[in-house]
Amino acid sequence: MTRLAPPTALRSYFARCTPLAEEFEAWPGPGLRLRVTTCLAREAPPAAHVTSVRAILFRGADVLVQRHQDATHILPGGRREADEGLEETLRRELLEETCWTIRSAQLLGCKHFHHLSPKPTGYRYPYPDFMQAVYTAEADQRVAGAAVSDSWVVDSGSEHLFLQSSR
Repeated sequence: MTRLAPPTALRSYFARCTPLAEEFEAWPGPGLRLRVTTCLAREAPPAAHVTSVRAILFRGADVLVQRHQDATHILPGGRREADEGLEETLRRELLEETCWTIRSAQLLGCKHFHHLSPKPTGYRYPYPDFMQAVYTAEADQRVAGAAVSDSWVVDSGSEHLFLQSSR
């Protein structure tokens, strides 16, 4: 991934966003404590800070809900690969996790994660700030067998349902 934006660039980006919610999370493993701010945005966050992309996936008036044995999520998606564009990541991850291609994607905003704990040894992601770009997308075609087997896809103990939305 490219070089991180300076703190002034991040402040400038967030000044153009609309914050919706702020919460605090503790992630297992290295004991990460994070402040998470969800924002609406008209422009993508600085790509060097985006570690993953997610989407609210619609099929007409229905919204996809991804149910895993541990939780229910409505934001399928995942990690960016080196030098991969945001929408390219989104298309690949949605296909791998849900078996759906998409017709269109529109940026909705981002989730901004700010570390409140020291940087763990060997931590390979942007620190102290990283983001998830969040899109809305319209499902196009289901591709049987497209799932990449891990704990978040339908072939590995997860279930995907389209539920009626108020869209």
